[in-house]
Amino acid sequence: MNGRIAYLGVALIVCIGLPPAGHALQVLEAADHAELEAEISATAVNRVALENDRIVRAIQAPGGLVVEHDPVRGDIYVRVSAPGAQPDLAPLTLYIGTERGLTYRLSMRVAERDSAQILIRNGAAVSAMADAERGSRANSYAGELVELIRAVARNEPPPGYLIVPGPAAGGPAAGSSAPGSAPDGVNEEAATLVETWRGGRYAARVLSVPAEAGLDAETLAARTGGNALAAWVSDVSRDFEGAFRAAVVETNGVARTAR
Repeated sequence: MNGRIAYLGVALIVCIGLPPAGHALQVLEAADHAELEAEISATAVNRVALENDRIVRAIQAPGGLVVEHDPVRGDIYVRVSAPGAQPDLAPLTLYIGTERGLTYRLSMRVAERDSAQILIRNGAAVSAMADAERGSRANSYAGELVELIRAVARNEPPPGYLIVPGPAAGGPAAGSSAPGSAPDGVNEEAATLVETWRGGRYAARVLSVPAEAGLDAETLAARTGGNALAAWVSDVSRDFEGAFRAAVVETNGVARTAR
């Protein structure tokens, strides 16, 4: 008997902990400038939040609602300014501006209920954010390669790069498996490895290309077996005994692979 009473007591506690039917989180699917509807409590504090965005401002007509903004989380907490307002009170409207530059019109019906939680979800904004982040990463990657090529053109190795001499300076012979070896497929008669710049992520092979070789950046990249991330051949200056300065950039791991 005691065991049964204890079991029923636990069951009762669990049931009390469940939210009343119809009072679940209100998820509103939205687009920019959408007109949304939700239900809030006539007497309790209610929370409005955004998915993958933050509220930065909330505008309403004078009276009707008291609005508190959480600047850290980007949520707002609203309550009816007259706590005893009747449920048949006309809907109260907020215009919400977000950190991502979106605007929503939220119309809230007042009801005799407990606190409401409202989540506004904008799937298109999430996709746009992901696309922008991917584009930013791609631009950052391309920018690093461009800056490394520019450093080669100026003959100014970036900080943290180790300079490995090529065979012309007494380093390993071109085509060997040592770190100073020339890129695969590059004809040593058309391009001579001068030195290799090794950084934490990239390795730049600095080459000397005779003017009569007619070797351009696309051809140079194609002759590396597809390992080149970037290639460059100067067409305005000659600083290697009349030869053009050139470079092939690979990932440092690929550049260390035996040739």
